[in-house]
Amino acid sequence: MELVRDARSVDIEYDLAAYGYLDAWKDRPMSFLDRYFTTRYYCAPSPDATAAAAAQKRKLDQLTSDPSDTSDPSDTPAPSDPLPPAWQYVRMAPNKLCVIGLASMHPLLDSSCQASVGRVVRVEFVQHVADAQVRGKKKRGAQRLAPDTPVCLVHTDRGLVFSVRAAVHGQLIEWNARLAETPELLYTHPEQAFFAIIKPGTLDNTKIFDRCHEQPNIL
Repeated sequence: MELVRDARSVDIEYDLAAYGYLDAWKDRPMSFLDRYFTTRYYCAPSPDATAAAAAQKRKLDQLTSDPSDTSDPSDTPAPSDPLPPAWQYVRMAPNKLCVIGLASMHPLLDSSCQASVGRVVRVEFVQHVADAQVRGKKKRGAQRLAPDTPVCLVHTDRGLVFSVRAAVHGQLIEWNARLAETPELLYTHPEQAFFAIIKPGTLDNTKIFDRCHEQPNIL
């Protein structure tokens, strides 16, 4: 009779170096997001040139009216005319949940726009999003959103306000309260700086992305 040894009692040595690639996502999380998520782009409206100019004037008025502020108003650059398109990303996971955030070419993240647009100082989720309470597996209480539905407003130190939209049809599953508390995540940890997670109302990718583009059209 042949003795068969229980495999669970055998000492097996693993070469941990062979599995080192599994930790690569810690250094390059964005590349792994692109690998496993289907990515599309949605163009939200940017503040127009008139609004940008008005915001710039308010900023200059504030500088000149504050005697404790020693900065030179003439050093404050004028806003670009027009502002670049405000591209958002939509990353769809294999289970069809869609993650919404700012694309790298969005004026708020594009370093070439920072002088005129400014840095983000506040992320304000709109009331119907902030009040949403989703319960249970059937997502009771989830808000229904359309692609153009505002999700939040992003304020800059230049007085500009950018509206972030839902980008797809679906139910709001989660909004990123951490981003509201720490807007700097947009710069320091962009992989964590999503705005919302939305569950589409269909499994048809064509309908899910009917307002999105495969690639941003840089103008």
